[in-house]
Amino acid sequence: MASSLPKDSSSPPRNTTTTGTGLHVGRLFGVDVSLDATLLVVFFLVATSLGRGTLPRWHPDWSPALVWAVSIGAAVAFLSSVLLHELSHAVVAKAQGTKVRGITLFMLGGIAQIDEEPATPGREFWMAIVGPFTSVAVGIGASAAGAWALHAEHPGLVQSAPVQALRSAGAATTLLLWLGPVNLSLGVFNLVPGFPLDGGRVLRSILWALSKNRVTATLWAGAVGSAFGWLLIAVGVLMTFGGSVRFFGSGAVQGLWLVLLGWFLASAARASRERTLGGRGSASSA
Repeated sequence: MASSLPKDSSSPPRNTTTTGTGLHVGRLFGVDVSLDATLLVVFFLVATSLGRGTLPRWHPDWSPALVWAVSIGAAVAFLSSVLLHELSHAVVAKAQGTKVRGITLFMLGGIAQIDEEPATPGREFWMAIVGPFTSVAVGIGASAAGAWALHAEHPGLVQSAPVQALRSAGAATTLLLWLGPVNLSLGVFNLVPGFPLDGGRVLRSILWALSKNRVTATLWAGAVGSAFGWLLIAVGVLMTFGGSVRFFGSGAVQGLWLVLLGWFLASAARASRERTLGGRGSASSA
């Protein structure tokens, strides 16, 4: 399942901690955490993709009850890692003295609701880069723990027959071996230089430092974000309709997911450019 964590911290803050579509679930590190109703779509897709596809292929001898228990656990673990990704942005922003209203997780990722733009390119760089670094760290940690657990369960089988070892892995080990690569992919995807993905914000911080003008940097980074969004839409359409399509088939699900991500990214990049152009007269260079 392809996924992404797009955000637009420059968008007007949405207070969803107590009202609106967000359900306030608590506070972590002094940051309110809310869950949008659309998050149920992600939970359903992750659990269904695992329960009807990945886990039955990995473990054909597992009972349906075990397959779905691990699938639901993996969906919860994945959403927890998305929350950790967003928390890293909020914690760095707070450390820089920026007020963070809260974090809202929704269907296509998460939004750290930050009241103001970073004051310098350096602050933007560190606030943006910490999210992908967190996802990569989680991915490495989960993969290493899964590999260690698999070796502990079948010490002689991992080297001689890795496929058989994987099929014989326990539930927790299987979950870790799935969660690790997913988070690594999540981190790498967010480094793509398409605004407002984290990588696009890193790109904007670099362009801002070079041009000394945040408006110009935003317009350039937004153009890259729009182009990447439309590329995702095109690839998603090809994946969905390029071959035999099954509703729960991995190709169709991934293709539709890419179309959604591409549409969101292109729309968010366009909105960011429009806001920048709308406030261009009052924008100050740094």
